[in-house]
Amino acid sequence: MLDYYRMLIADEARTSAYRNALREVIRPGDVVIDLGAGTAILALFACELGAKHVFAIEKGDAAHAAEYLVRERGLADRITIVHDDSRNVTLPEQADALVTETLGMLAFDEGILGSVIDARTRLLRRDAKLIPQRIDLLVAPIEDTDAYANVAWWNEPRHGLDLSALQPFAANTIHPRTIATASCIAEPAIAINSDLSSAFVTGCASFVAARNATLHGFAGWFSATLSANAHVTNAPGSGTHWSQAFLPLREPIVLRAGDAIVVELACNDGALWRWSGTAGATSFDQSTAFASPRTLRR
Repeated sequence: MLDYYRMLIADEARTSAYRNALREVIRPGDVVIDLGAGTAILALFACELGAKHVFAIEKGDAAHAAEYLVRERGLADRITIVHDDSRNVTLPEQADALVTETLGMLAFDEGILGSVIDARTRLLRRDAKLIPQRIDLLVAPIEDTDAYANVAWWNEPRHGLDLSALQPFAANTIHPRTIATASCIAEPAIAINSDLSSAFVTGCASFVAARNATLHGFAGWFSATLSANAHVTNAPGSGTHWSQAFLPLREPIVLRAGDAIVVELACNDGALWRWSGTAGATSFDQSTAFASPRTLRR
């Protein structure tokens, strides 16, 4: 567990961006919620900035480490560790600000939308400040045989057996990958823009193929506006701990320079994703709803 949180804290771009955002947003005397607190490092930052009290909510076992750290730092009177899912939590007072770093590789895949909406409804003052304030989800069409290899693998006989019936499940799975900018067939575009007010988000991005290429799928990443002057992203080459996401096609599509590509994205609080659209004259429609054999109906 600690190795994971060491990686997060050691991510200088991520941690510094959040600390800078807190410097802009937190005022002395504020009551703050640190949602998905992990080891509560953001709660410690908030206390440094004069927060009157921080409720650090963490449903995982990191809550035990956070409680020990806060006690050893002599801040147990100003930071309350709440070991529970935030949706089950009630607080003795409403908070002036909320900070959360429950960001996955596609931003929404750790349930940030639903948890923030619930906190806005029950745990925050009407004019409470949020970190992050906005999240953009960007996508780019890519030609990347290495990324597609996890899908293509199922099409080849293994141990003398045809396993290709399982290929569609791999093709409807979102895969973590490190994407090279050279893989992009067109410039990235924002597909979804969210102010964290709806758990169901949708959007569309259009592209023109810059070269002859084989489209294997789409790369995705986020850019989060934490405050007026603090941002964090996991774009290719950003150097953060997050990878990018690869949203594969069922079958690669051969394109010529100038071909139009359109992709529509839909996400239900990070639990369900759909990517559909057209590339040249070929259409595609895929969803993580079909990523498991359990979705079969007999």
